[in-house]
Amino acid sequence: MVSGHIELKLYECCRRVVFQPYTRQQLETIAKTRLEGLDVFESRAIEYAARKVHPHPHPPCTCLLMTTHTHICQLVIIQSGMV
Repeated sequence: MVSGHIELKLYECCRRVVFQPYTRQQLETIAKTRLEGLDVFESRAIEYAARKVHPHPHPPCTCLLMTTHTHICQLVIIQSGMV
């Protein structure tokens, strides 16, 4: 049997924090900021990607994966001497 004091502590640590979803403009800003300094995509391409990613269930994760993969591709291209 769990005492009332411990039950309250267990309940308090399991509270869920819910954030508002990112807007398309916020996702676009995140992508542009993460890709800053890389001359890979035109601004229109990033805007298009943000519009396509926004309705998905986990848009920030998808947006961050896109930018991370872009950085990886650039490193591979530089290391292989294709630039």
